[in-house]
Amino acid sequence: MRRLPLLGSILIPTSPVAQILWLLRNRQDLAQRVRRGGEAFIGTLSSYLAYLVSNRYINDASNEALTGLWHPGSLRRIDLVYELLGIPREVGGA
Repeated sequence: MRRLPLLGSILIPTSPVAQILWLLRNRQDLAQRVRRGGEAFIGTLSSYLAYLVSNRYINDASNEALTGLWHPGSLRRIDLVYELLGIPREVGGA
């Protein structure tokens, strides 16, 4: 079985991915808007500030990796985290 080196640091209560999961479970209205794609996004403060300026959801790779949903080495989604926690892939935009 392949080792999952980041999983231990991602799945802790103070990680952004745990906070995203809490939002999705406790704000059904938000979860529905995220799942529809393009109606709502959950990201970092910098992505929100960029949205205010550009009216688009954008974020840089280092901030995406800090959420725990992107691998910092490959800069790709960590599909296992999405699948295990049931987080919709639309949460961070396309």
